Amino acid sequence: MIRVSRIRQATIGVGLVLIAASLMAGLPASARAPYFDWTFDPVAFDPPQPVRFELDNGLVVYFLANEELPVITMTALTHTGEVYAPAAKTGLGEITGEVLVTGGTESRTPEEVDEALEFLGIRWSGSIGDESGSFAMHCLAKDFATALDLLADLLQHPGFDEAK
Repeated sequence: MIRVSRIRQATIGVGLVLIAASLMAGLPASARAPYFDWTFDPVAFDPPQPVRFELDNGLVVYFLANEELPVITMTALTHTGEVYAPAAKTGLGEITGEVLVTGGTESRTPEEVDEALEFLGIRWSGSIGDESGSFAMHCLAKDFATALDLLADLLQHPGFDEAK
């Protein structure tokens, strides 16, 4: 086995780069890097701007209409996370996020919540990360009032069913 010092390895590496560069210098520009001659038309991107408003209770809402599909997506971002959990209770935020999604409410069992979500075709998800919590609900526009009521109930009055 031949051992080569790190300095020697670096010198050999630099030498190989210099040799490759000198070989490339003799090539015509089109052979060296044909992709440098590519040109592209400017991309026009005009993203829609959401409407921002604040409710009487201080909740900030961003609303962005999309008339293409009769669906509504609601996302609630919360100021919470693992950073606020005591050191002795690591993982509490993650478990809380999971049970908020699956544990029902104070007035509805987890099975009743699941049945309501399934019946209306509502997709509900949530998680709590290191510095924030995110909870989302997707529903048909015609079921918005019911979905909003359910989302509010899940977030404001979680059941934390022990079986879950």
